[in-house]
Amino acid sequence: MFWRRDRGTAANAYAVYTALMEGHFVDGLLDLPVEQIVAEVLARFPGAARVGDGPLSEGAEWVSGDRRSSFRVEWSPKHVLVEVRNVSNDVGNLLVDIVTGFGCPLYDPQVNERFDSQFDC
Repeated sequence: MFWRRDRGTAANAYAVYTALMEGHFVDGLLDLPVEQIVAEVLARFPGAARVGDGPLSEGAEWVSGDRRSSFRVEWSPKHVLVEVRNVSNDVGNLLVDIVTGFGCPLYDPQVNERFDSQFDC
């Protein structure tokens, strides 16, 4: 998951992640350039497409040619969530690079770490 926060806003990354996953508002988070992020994902992954029927269920999905790997991107104005299934390191790293390229640090719930040392947030 990716988000940006106001400079100086202290927040426990796991608490932010949990609140966002539950659909709650988190004070101190900044709006993201979601449309630009999604456009970049769609441009970099031929075959990826927007799916869903509205802001609460909208996402973007990609499935590999052999159908063995896939990802789904979901978002709100305050966060981007990327869920991957059996993707190569190259695919995963490209997704991270795309979103972090917009100034949004990664939080990985599997290791409970927010990779924000290179960001001014």
